[in-house]
Amino acid sequence: MTNQTNALANVLTSIVTQASKLPDTGVATNYQARIGSGNPLSRVMLIDTSGSMDEICRGSGCKRRIDILKEAIASIGWQDYRLVCFNFRVTPIQDVKNICEPCGGTALHRAIEYATSLYPAQTLVISDGEPEDESEAIKAAKKLSGTISTLYIGDDDNKEAISFMAKLARLGCGKPYIQSLDEGYKAIGGTISQALLPPSRR
Repeated sequence: MTNQTNALANVLTSIVTQASKLPDTGVATNYQARIGSGNPLSRVMLIDTSGSMDEICRGSGCKRRIDILKEAIASIGWQDYRLVCFNFRVTPIQDVKNICEPCGGTALHRAIEYATSLYPAQTLVISDGEPEDESEAIKAAKKLSGTISTLYIGDDDNKEAISFMAKLARLGCGKPYIQSLDEGYKAIGGTISQALLPPSRR
């Protein structure tokens, strides 16, 4: 038994030694920097209100994307979050009832820049499209405290948008979620609630 234990210890030592020689990709450093950073009382929800959110959802009784999203957010504990709408401009709001009407583009980078000033411990980005400037959005996200999770609520065939949202969540040490608005506000609300759970300290 002692020989087996020694052999296992030697194997583990070898693995640790080899792992220590691997290049530092910055993932672990980024994770350590994000988890626990930011004001624990500051949590932000960035809500896409670009023009595409005016589209009608299939099987929704002729409801628009924005209307279903409003119902979904209203069904969960949104009061614990700072709500911020973004289209071509950034608009902080005090109540889910005041979510902006859809218009303009998707200036996500400006929304993230605004969120940075709030020093959040957690940020959730909800969007149905591609940002106006991916590189600027990523650049802004690198300066944002806390974790970043994403909820993609756009078309299933928009692979570029889905890929970007996943990339943003990886950078933010959060989780990417995908949910069809066609499934109704209860399903969306459930996914938002899941996305708002505190991150684990792996």
